[in-house]
Amino acid sequence: MAEHGDATAAMAALRAEVMPCTACELNKGRSTTVFGSGNPQADVVFVGEAPGRDEDLQGEPFVGRSGQLLTKILTAIGYDRDEVFICNILKHPPPKF
Repeated sequence: MAEHGDATAAMAALRAEVMPCTACELNKGRSTTVFGSGNPQADVVFVGEAPGRDEDLQGEPFVGRSGQLLTKILTAIGYDRDEVFICNILKHPPPKF
């Protein structure tokens, strides 16, 4: 397994490549690209469908109501958001979110 620093560097490089993405129509109505956050080598990963309005505005996954619930669940089972990796399949919100 790669060292945490190597994984973090690889994730940062991937993030830099993905952030300016304009490859599909979804980028037209977005504020920013919403990349994943947390530990890139986490044993626990949460993958959502797509960012919503709150995520698009803040540029972080799961920060709206669903994210608040996820944070409460993580806390209840003894995890911090920094210990898991959280992302969405899509990096831009779909139309009419």
